[in-house]
Amino acid sequence: MYYAFIIGVNQEWPEQRTSHGDKALAFCLSRHCCLPRENKIELFDDRATRSNVLAALENLLDYRNSKVNGKNGGSGSVRSNGEEDTLLFYYGGHGKRDEFCTHTTCEAGDEEWLKHNDIIELLERKFHGGKVWALVDCCHSGGFGEAVMEKCNASNRSLNVQYGCIMSTPAPYTAGEEWTMTECFIKAFRGELQCSKDLQYLSKTPCSILNENTTHATTNTISPNFRPTFSQVIDFLSDEMARIKNERLCTLFCGRDMENGTHLNRPCVFSENDLLPCHGSRSNLLTVTSSSNHNQHQIGRDTRWMDPFIRKKFSVNDEIFIKWNGLSTSLDVDNSNSDEELNPRFMLGWFPGRILSLLEKEEGDATTQVLIEVRDEISQSRWTIIQQIGSSGQFCPKNVLAGLPFGFGLDPQKCATSVARMARNLAYIDTSLPPWTRVSMLWTDGEYYDASTLCPTEIEWEKGMECQIVGPSVVV
Repeated sequence: MYYAFIIGVNQEWPEQRTSHGDKALAFCLSRHCCLPRENKIELFDDRATRSNVLAALENLLDYRNSKVNGKNGGSGSVRSNGEEDTLLFYYGGHGKRDEFCTHTTCEAGDEEWLKHNDIIELLERKFHGGKVWALVDCCHSGGFGEAVMEKCNASNRSLNVQYGCIMSTPAPYTAGEEWTMTECFIKAFRGELQCSKDLQYLSKTPCSILNENTTHATTNTISPNFRPTFSQVIDFLSDEMARIKNERLCTLFCGRDMENGTHLNRPCVFSENDLLPCHGSRSNLLTVTSSSNHNQHQIGRDTRWMDPFIRKKFSVNDEIFIKWNGLSTSLDVDNSNSDEELNPRFMLGWFPGRILSLLEKEEGDATTQVLIEVRDEISQSRWTIIQQIGSSGQFCPKNVLAGLPFGFGLDPQKCATSVARMARNLAYIDTSLPPWTRVSMLWTDGEYYDASTLCPTEIEWEKGMECQIVGPSVVV
């Protein structure tokens, strides 16, 4: 059974909301995914207060649980444990690292904003056995993934809910004004994203999708029944976010079938019906699940945005960005003296990394192997991969990008200025220790503090990194 909970606080962009924004997504779920009215709640603008959100979400979860428990005419008898139940949780609007900026009038006595932990705690209490796709489209949205990961660690990796979190920007960064992420899932649920050689684009201009007579882009290079998987849609979105907004999409997958990729390799649909709009029966859907086929069948995209970041030569210790789509076995970063491997986890998107070594090629081999450390700031995990370099010195696939260790689209001059200011204050970037290494640090007050190193992409370099030192966890 499918459920949806939509929160939108976006008065600033009224023209785009009904075309490819929060209200368009709500309409899509009702009209094109045929989601029953009682299975969906939407709260927009002044209705989206903290108390309204929590009360409405609890009511929706209670309704779901009544069906799971066999109430409402015995409708829960088929899925007594609700393990196939899926909730789409969506937030679009303003955000901070640990909370959503829900509606407030800024007057005395107003409610607090909505903490990420408020949502997670409610889901853990009342959505047992289900899976949640969390689409968070706001500034600092990666903070929601951090809250989920914190809950996962606190529960000894034993969550009641499986989470697939897709977040428009890393936790330290703000987001742009385009509805790129929201529009992508609207198109996916409508069946407008297809795996083919034809280029697919997410628009930057409003175009009403509420009009029944609106024509849609199609392709004749593949079967009309072919629907991309969640993995393929998110992979496409990560490139479009970089192309359109110069931003890096963040993801986190927690729970057995999220972490092993089972849910990610299912068709990206959100429909309870066997007959999907315009695309035949679900049993006839064609999907790609193997990693080899994934490279052959993907959503066509414009990759020209990558050209300024492509380099022919790399050296040891170069900071890079690398596209990853699949399982990774991470090292235990909670114990800096341990090389213990954790269970494999599905990772998807562009990740920061570092060249560890250039491996010698065998005699007669025209390629060179590169050992790369890949990092995920949300789960604070790192893993190593081996990448092939062609005889020309250039990476064979277009999945490794060079550049400063600061992120997509940032102004190099501002970043360099930040580093210079730190140097004048006797602070510097130390790459001798891996990210998230536990250390003891002598602070400016003469006291020692427990601290942790950071990944370079966790710092808001472009904002200037003024000379004030903000706390013991800053890399100095």
